[in-house]
Amino acid sequence: MTKRITLGSLTLIAVALISSLITWYIAGHEPTPQLLVADEASTSIPVVNEAFDDRHNVRLHPVNRESIDLLAPSSGKITQLACGPGQKFSSLEGVVTIDAEEKVAFYSSVPLWRDLSIDTTGKDVSAFQESLKMKDDSLSVTGRMNRETLDVWKKLTKSILGTQDSVIRLDNIVWIPDESITVDTCATQLGATIEAGQPLIKTVPTMTGIKIELPEDFTPGKPGEKYVLSFADATAEVTDGFVDDPQLMKAIQQSEDYSQWAKEPDKTLLSGSYHLATPREAYRVLSRAIATNKDCAYIFPSAEGHPIKIQPLSAKLGSTVFTPDIEKDASPKKKQIPSIPSHVTMPTPEMTRKLPSCESNS
Repeated sequence: MTKRITLGSLTLIAVALISSLITWYIAGHEPTPQLLVADEASTSIPVVNEAFDDRHNVRLHPVNRESIDLLAPSSGKITQLACGPGQKFSSLEGVVTIDAEEKVAFYSSVPLWRDLSIDTTGKDVSAFQESLKMKDDSLSVTGRMNRETLDVWKKLTKSILGTQDSVIRLDNIVWIPDESITVDTCATQLGATIEAGQPLIKTVPTMTGIKIELPEDFTPGKPGEKYVLSFADATAEVTDGFVDDPQLMKAIQQSEDYSQWAKEPDKTLLSGSYHLATPREAYRVLSRAIATNKDCAYIFPSAEGHPIKIQPLSAKLGSTVFTPDIEKDASPKKKQIPSIPSHVTMPTPEMTRKLPSCESNS
């Protein structure tokens, strides 16, 4: 009896053929790690140098400042307002027009609380100059208001404030808590009458740092080793599990991952890469070349040679990254770093049985 081939059978056959072709392609084109090309029957196993940075994927917990109200610098009728939920604006950009006079947003670490005239001194003047210096590196931070500072201010705000006299007027400036802010809600509207000091805009919470959640099985590095957090192209040193580097926070806030996290922080994972600032010099060898005795691990330079005690650091793809166990080295010179050969010998059961006990090498 002749069997009929159905459309469903043909589909299954086609899928099987495509899967086989994909498998063949991957097997033929995916690069094979250098250590994995060793003959399974070979007793001489290569050892290669490898930098070990103890890299971990860690969960990040942004620490945010509460929302801040941006206040009207003067009284009058609002004739123009840059406000809408999610809208962003930066320092030295126009933000509101009151009675036909445009006001400029300005960030400084110390909020301005007075007009600044020539020869005014104080921490607020230093903070003012530091903020301007971020836009014009030629400016000197002196803590004293001078002609140089006034000229830079006029140059940067001319398109907004127009011609100004020799006093930097507080009623021209809307202080903002960061170089760039995002609008949460608008506290007023176009055409409304407002009094100086009343809220104009409420900002979204601002990131002030990042807390790092380490894996439960994480073991810190050697004393003195520093760890850093990397995200996208930014990297910053971690201190006590916390980072407040502006460039790294900026990279996080500008990422799609952060946008998704901000929508549902309790349900979305935000992660970064936590690793050594300076990688250790280490080695990689096939895991089958390592002999163990309880909690101790060894490699054999030769079948007759004395075993070298090692400290495994990580394992991947059938190979292990390790460093010499300096403190508990089984070689005669216990406190010296043993030389690691370019090849080691595959341990036999007899060689493994003769390994020294961990206790005898303490």
